[in-house]
Amino acid sequence: ILIKDSFASAYFNKGNALVNLEKYAEAIEVYRQTFEYEQPNADTYCAIGECYEKLEQMDDARAFYKKSVKMDSKLADAWFGIGVTLDFEERYFEALHFYKKALDLDIANADYWFAIADAEYKLGRIVEAEEAYEKVVELNPLDVDAWLDYSSILYEQEKLVEAIEVMTQAIKNNPEAAELYYRMVAYLFAKGDYNEALNHLEMALASDPEKHYILFDYLPQLQQNKVIVDIINKYTR
Repeated sequence: ILIKDSFASAYFNKGNALVNLEKYAEAIEVYRQTFEYEQPNADTYCAIGECYEKLEQMDDARAFYKKSVKMDSKLADAWFGIGVTLDFEERYFEALHFYKKALDLDIANADYWFAIADAEYKLGRIVEAEEAYEKVVELNPLDVDAWLDYSSILYEQEKLVEAIEVMTQAIKNNPEAAELYYRMVAYLFAKGDYNEALNHLEMALASDPEKHYILFDYLPQLQQNKVIVDIINKYTR
């Protein structure tokens, strides 16, 4: 029995290694080989489900995630995986149900909160999305994408002061993230705070001049601003 357990563990670890190399189809076959040495278990079913998810074969992914939770109803990642497959199919309301089941089992998981925030936003439930994003950045203040999405929701509601406050906190926690500075520049220009906007533009360009397109993606009209173009050219030419 010990030898069988050892073989099963070796195949499972090999499957994990293949996942890390993004060789998902190969990983599935290796995970399946564990069944020759031990009974299928929730963790292996969940791992296979995740591989199918990465391959965007959502029906197969969901089937294995469901097998996983049937064997272990406390495996949060499997409940979350079911939600991901539904989210991919734009079934956001259904996805939320499974995200929240995962969250009930792991309340401090920032990834679960992020998925909930995104689904709430796509459903047009802005207040709930804001609250969820606030939780994400509280749990993981290094998540740059969460800060950007959180501030975008505020900006879309014309809550410029709040959006700028969120970006200020984001930059404090991620001082090396150039994209945060560029987004701050956009918000400051939108607010009419030009001097502060230009100061942040200099900081953004000093950090990563190649990402200046972020500013124009957000506020295309700034491409016509000669002062801004001249400053950017100083760093990119």
